[in-house]
Formats: sequence, structure tokens, C-alpha cells
Amino acid sequence: MHPSLPPSLTNISQEISVGTLTQKAMMASGCKGKDSWPELVGAEGKVAKATIERENPLVTALILHIGAPITQDLRFDRVRVWVNTNGIVTWIPVIA
Repeated sequence: MHPSLPPSLTNISQEISVGTLTQKAMMASGCKGKDSWPELVGAEGKVAKATIERENPLVTALILHIGAPITQDLRFDRVRVWVNTNGIVTWIPVIA
């Protein structure tokens, strides 16, 4: 058992890497509802945002242009919707 892990995470069978949980382990421990939208690649960013927030009301979808600076923290209430210069979704939106 890792001393810095809360009891609710001690049964996760993922590895601890450099003192932090992997994203996969974090997702398994706290993500509620739908967590990815591969069907939205190629859609308009605004349509994707509305769809994501309708399908999982626990998250807020943020439209970001490719190359925009972001934080590296994992939040279960955020979905980044990456769009190109035409506003089209280019990557699978996932909780991040």
C-alpha cells in the first residue's frame, strides 16, 4: 500500500509512476458517466461541445485550438475539444 494514496484508491491494480497515478488509474477511480466521444471527430466544435455536455452533464467541454497551452492536471469534470483552424474536431474528446 502506498502511504500517500487514499483508502479508496488502494485496490486499483495500476502502477504508481513517479509518485503519481497513471491517467488510466485515475479515470477508473473517479470518472462518472461517458468519458470519450470518438464519434465527434470531424464534427464542428460547437456541436461537439453541446453533445458532450448533453450526454454527460457532469462535465464542461472546452473548445481549444490545436497548440493552445493547457495545464497537465487531470479533472473529471472537463473535456477538451481540440479543433483545427476551421473549428472542426481533430482528436477524440476525452475527460482530462
